[in-house]
Amino acid sequence: MIRTPHATRLAELQGPYGPLQVLEMKVQQVWALQQFQTGCWMTQGGHNLSIRSPGVWNRGSGPDFQDAVLELDGEVRIGDVEIHLYREDWWRHGHASDPAYNKVILHVVLFAGGMGHRLRTESGNQPEEWVMGPWMREDVESVSGGEPGLFGERIPEIREWIESDTAEILVEKLRLGADRRWQDKEAMARCLVEAEGWNGGLHRMVLYYLGFPANRRSFYAIAERFPQDCWRDEGILAEIRQEWADKIQWGVGRPANRALPRLEQYQMLNANQPFWMENLRKPPKELIEPLQAILDPAGVVMETGKVRRLARFSQWQSWLHGTVCGGALGIGLLRRLWVDVFLPMMVVDQVLTAEEAAALWFHAHPGQYPASYNPLLLLVGARQACCHIRSNGWIQGLFWIEDQLRLERVRTASK
Repeated sequence: MIRTPHATRLAELQGPYGPLQVLEMKVQQVWALQQFQTGCWMTQGGHNLSIRSPGVWNRGSGPDFQDAVLELDGEVRIGDVEIHLYREDWWRHGHASDPAYNKVILHVVLFAGGMGHRLRTESGNQPEEWVMGPWMREDVESVSGGEPGLFGERIPEIREWIESDTAEILVEKLRLGADRRWQDKEAMARCLVEAEGWNGGLHRMVLYYLGFPANRRSFYAIAERFPQDCWRDEGILAEIRQEWADKIQWGVGRPANRALPRLEQYQMLNANQPFWMENLRKPPKELIEPLQAILDPAGVVMETGKVRRLARFSQWQSWLHGTVCGGALGIGLLRRLWVDVFLPMMVVDQVLTAEEAAALWFHAHPGQYPASYNPLLLLVGARQACCHIRSNGWIQGLFWIEDQLRLERVRTASK
């Protein structure tokens, strides 16, 4: 999701459980943050690979990362790294004839395949190649952002797991899954703020999530094309409709979630509340001070209803809806942006501590999730003798469990 000068690539892996879509720049993020499982990494040429430094993320033309420090069979190598979804993208993008890529020492691809002949640069060098997919900390779906619309296919397996494990293991795994997904959102926000600053990062992240599954790629490109200041002019919508007429799926989704209403809401937000981004950085003290009461040093998950009362969730919602957004966003959309965008960004900006934000995030009202999860949530609640099980954290944990059930299929496809 990080800004890149190259055209955004979107890969789709067709499998028995439906399509998995992966943004290439999200794969670059995985490399930048080194979100891999430990192991003995081997290049396609048979050399042991160790990464001392992933390099500098390149925001101009040329390779994705520059001045990376690698070890190949113990020998230190310094050079550039190029990252693609598929190996053939090296030729599709014209890198084989572009001198700018002559210093590439490692070509990283997500999916294996097409390894019949060696890679070459314009100068005749042969970079090493590494298939990253099998070593990622999370599976391909998690990297793409965890779209709820792609979940719900493995309900019988999840139900079987819930019923077979003890309540203690159930809680442990769901909390682990929620924690992993929170870390991913926080890392995404951190990369954006480092690359684009607070306003630029928040602008991109909000539009990305406003795109919903069908239009995230296009909405992120729109965010790069039109900075936040442009959105105070209502004429921007006509320009977008003309320029992106055939790039946006205008009629996909429920009426309220379609592209034009979301763009209209974002335009209204910036026109009516031009300083909303700065306001988000300044929650009142009466909302910050009670947060210590919801942090349990023993790591015990408090009951959601109690957390929402102690943390004054209703006041947080009123502040976001009125003071920050000026009523431009509906409560449902606001809750989704709260868990996907605002809380991770507030941690990066040190408005909230990571512990405070994670607790708010776990017990928040959930965003979109499959209706088929509701019976699973009731089952989880019954196993834990817990009411208020429809909180964001437990749902995110179920997303992660389904990720893991899909993981082996993805790894198999990558070999």
